[in-house]
Amino acid sequence: MKSFLLSEDAIYRILRDLLRSELRRMRGTWDSDTDFPRDTVFPDAPWHTDSMEIMEMAAAVTEFFHLHKSGLEDNLLRFKKMGQWIETVAISRKHFPEEITFRTSGSTGEPLPRSHRMEDMMQEIRELADIFKNRKRILSFVPAHHIYGFLFTVLLPAETGIEVRDGRDTGTGIPAAGIRPGDLLISFPAHWSFLERSLAGLSEDVEGVSSTAPMPPQLIRRIEEKGISRFSEIYGSSAHGGIGYRHKTGQPFRLFSYLHPAAFPADENTLLVRTYPNGKQRVFPAEDLLEWEDEKHFYVRCRRDGAVQVGGINVYPETVAEKIRAHPLVADCAVRLMKDREIPRLKAFIVPETDREKDILIRELRGWMQQHLHTAEIPLHLRLGEKLPRNEMGKNRDWRTD
Repeated sequence: MKSFLLSEDAIYRILRDLLRSELRRMRGTWDSDTDFPRDTVFPDAPWHTDSMEIMEMAAAVTEFFHLHKSGLEDNLLRFKKMGQWIETVAISRKHFPEEITFRTSGSTGEPLPRSHRMEDMMQEIRELADIFKNRKRILSFVPAHHIYGFLFTVLLPAETGIEVRDGRDTGTGIPAAGIRPGDLLISFPAHWSFLERSLAGLSEDVEGVSSTAPMPPQLIRRIEEKGISRFSEIYGSSAHGGIGYRHKTGQPFRLFSYLHPAAFPADENTLLVRTYPNGKQRVFPAEDLLEWEDEKHFYVRCRRDGAVQVGGINVYPETVAEKIRAHPLVADCAVRLMKDREIPRLKAFIVPETDREKDILIRELRGWMQQHLHTAEIPLHLRLGEKLPRNEMGKNRDWRTD
């Protein structure tokens, strides 16, 4: 049971990221220079959180840590200090440590809550602890309230006893001198691109991990040229946790040992079976189309639901196109992923409603998108035309961005 308990430091790091995320959602923006130190008093400057914001923040914390089971959730409304919230969560977790609820990363539509039993997550952690058993320190560049960050920067160090340091505290990146032999760097593709371009080289015996979105193979190769000793990719989801891992780009992912396909040979409608520590099993569909090499190794081909990932966030191009079509100056619109970019972004082909000058229209649309779309939904490249590109069968086709 002791593995289910979270230290006050871990609770603080989760709260800091969770509350920043909530304020960003409510206010639509966030001053990146403003942080939540342990002595934060929420209504004071520079946070200026009002009673309604505190109520929503408290609801997010209650949902994440299941405070309703202890009946202590009302304390969050009475207390106005970060230290008091940390203490409240710690007391509740001593009595009810069994579950954590994450929210999916989709930017289109309301992110969905996904509850996970700590016992099940520890099953994955014990496997990860064996995979990364020779690491001496974790440097994190990911938020602790997302399942990826929670597993690698909260549960993994708790299981192994190794130190964890938040690399984001040093700014966007971390100086090369701050990376030591034995380090395990936890990040995501867009930030790995920053690290690769900003670091002259890496110390010996430094490993890296990426998840949340596909990692461009050419980026991994460049990171390897910087001297990283091993680079691992983790494939999974907020709904089901880790599914598989690999240490070499281009190779198939290996299923975690507690998973197997329900039937083999498996087709595109793959069902996976998870065997829990108590012997019970659960069957669930793979969220992506998987191509199987054998019963333990697979390739990820594409998503089933039409979503693409931009900066690790699920975005639905057709939904984005519908939003843009609502603009009075837009007659029609198509949105696609720019697959030729190392760090993917969206592009949009727009049929104007009027003959307004091209540059003026694009400026107006960009301003409108900043106000009405999430950051990951905003197309990086806009192209105007008299009609949407279609093939000889009348179906939408791709277009060049040059």
